[in-house]
Amino acid sequence: MRESEVSELEWKKPDVPNASDTTDARGVRNGSSIMGAPDSYRIPSVIGLARLAVKRFSGDDVMPVYRQLARRLNEDDTNVAPLMDIAIIDQLLGSAERGLAVQAAALKAQRIFRLESVQRNPGLRLVGFAMAGPVNANIPIEFLIEDTDVTLYTIYVVPGAPLPVVPEHDLAIVLVAESELARPVLCELERIVADWPYPVLNAPWQVPLLGRDSLHRLIKSIPGIEIPATVRVDADTLAAIARGDVEITSVLPDGGFPIIARPLDSHAGHGLECVNTAVETDAYLTRNPAAEYFLSRYVDYRSPDGQFRKYRIAVIDGVPYPSHLAISDDWMVHFLSARMEEEHNRSEEARFMEMFRDEFARRHGPALAQVADRSGLEYFGVDCGETQDGKLLIFEADTSLIIHNMDCPTVFPYKGPAMRALFAAFRSMLFRKAGLAPPELNTAL
Repeated sequence: MRESEVSELEWKKPDVPNASDTTDARGVRNGSSIMGAPDSYRIPSVIGLARLAVKRFSGDDVMPVYRQLARRLNEDDTNVAPLMDIAIIDQLLGSAERGLAVQAAALKAQRIFRLESVQRNPGLRLVGFAMAGPVNANIPIEFLIEDTDVTLYTIYVVPGAPLPVVPEHDLAIVLVAESELARPVLCELERIVADWPYPVLNAPWQVPLLGRDSLHRLIKSIPGIEIPATVRVDADTLAAIARGDVEITSVLPDGGFPIIARPLDSHAGHGLECVNTAVETDAYLTRNPAAEYFLSRYVDYRSPDGQFRKYRIAVIDGVPYPSHLAISDDWMVHFLSARMEEEHNRSEEARFMEMFRDEFARRHGPALAQVADRSGLEYFGVDCGETQDGKLLIFEADTSLIIHNMDCPTVFPYKGPAMRALFAAFRSMLFRKAGLAPPELNTAL
């Protein structure tokens, strides 16, 4: 869909009261507890990221869905749920600025939405605390609970604003991922969940431990792990390094050039480069202007065959599960550009998944369990490699890494079983933490 087509889709400006307006700062609504919304309290339902992303990723035309959402909004401007889905589609199509503006309009009117279970008898009711922002601002949890019996109520938290009425539920999870913009929201959540009457996963005071500069301090002493120190510098310091006025070794505690540089809060490789010399640093600054940057030393993690291998792992209650393997002749490995559809690469990834417990998890499971223990998080993802001496090289640990089952089953037939096992483990963890026995799923749906 072209951006011109997007701009042609118009809708009435929503004019509905904010769902939080009748709730005071103590979480009291009309004299009663904020918990346990009455049946008459209607929570709008959304399609959600997973289903929309699957449609887009598979190459289907999303225009019919987009137009249908716009029509629904025009027919009933008291229900702003279509705006939330439109905001996701805009981002999936590359119109991030427009998508965030649409999302902001929706959240002015409503800050709680429901993602319904596909099962006839929902088994668990989950509240997810989220923040406004792009799709990577929060755990993309819809992928993890898709086709399960989990009903998700997503509440968008705004610092200083009271919560909307919260429905009865069994468990809560902090979806907000670590970032500079997330800090005020996580601080607000610390206050909110301090006396929450149900279990809360991924406590908000633990999430910042996954920051690029704090993760090194947290896990560097774990046996079997290699993680370069990451330091945060402003543009003036990096420019001084480029001029030779500041030595890189005085900034990086564990090495010098070559270094990995990236703008603060960048993701998906945006602005991520290997810089070999001070002279190259000046050109890097020109290409990637920003106020602040993260720097770390470069680690050559090539395998004996000259290829770089990046693993994405989900860690669920301390246990690692494989998400994907990407193989490339470039140090900056991305699955989508790694030619993983080639037979020899698929064969290696299939073996990685099929033999994960006996091989990768046997080598690195104890280290990852210690990462989980030190972080205090029940769920997070890890992008990693292996050093030439066999250590687990940690690139990033983040709760917002996308763990999905969108790859074509005819091209990647081994992915489905591995991902279903991962999703089943996540579901079991939710039920276990809620103190419930997970009922058998109706897999015929």
